Amino acid sequence: MDSKISLCSNMGAWWQKEIKEEYIFDAIKKKEEKIEHYLSNILAPQWLLLVIGGVGDSSYRMPENFNMTVQTKFDKVYVLEDFNTNLFELK
Repeated sequence: MDSKISLCSNMGAWWQKEIKEEYIFDAIKKKEEKIEHYLSNILAPQWLLLVIGGVGDSSYRMPENFNMTVQTKFDKVYVLEDFNTNLFELK
């Protein structure tokens, strides 16, 4: 007779926090510092994709009815909430 042992670890629970506009602005600003370098390498429209979400303890989700406009040198700016596979176009 075979005996089997099954283990299931519980690494704890966490809450996904709603992302704040300031975090998105800060991420865009940080990437925008490099845009001149990007343009010098490739003279093409520059799109920025910010990825949030996931399953880690530092993941974020987009709030309901999220509406935000940004002023940036990027031609397009998107936020991908990868856990829920939602794509938001900010510019």
